[in-house]
Amino acid sequence: MNIEAVFNTLVFLGVAIFMIDQLVFKFFVLRELRLKHSKIWIEMDSPTVFSSKESMWSLIGLSSSFDVLSNVRKDNASEQTINLLLRYKYFAYFDMALIFIVIIVALLK
Repeated sequence: MNIEAVFNTLVFLGVAIFMIDQLVFKFFVLRELRLKHSKIWIEMDSPTVFSSKESMWSLIGLSSSFDVLSNVRKDNASEQTINLLLRYKYFAYFDMALIFIVIIVALLK
């Protein structure tokens, strides 16, 4: 097996893990918001895991006029909800950085 085939397989697995990781984490974040902060969830237009109403980017605070984390803090959220949102944010940044590094390495190869 040549190195290029191994590298292509690793890139494919990395992207698959990124997507699954983000979807699973997004499911738990949205479920927490729906169950414990329904007002905020409704203000977000009741998003689901696969809906484009509130993408991963908005939940981590990169592209939304609606700041989910600050609204959750105003809603006297539990530390569990705040920590879940922060973990989602940090995992998303880590996953994006990992994908970016893999792409750069692929281009330099």
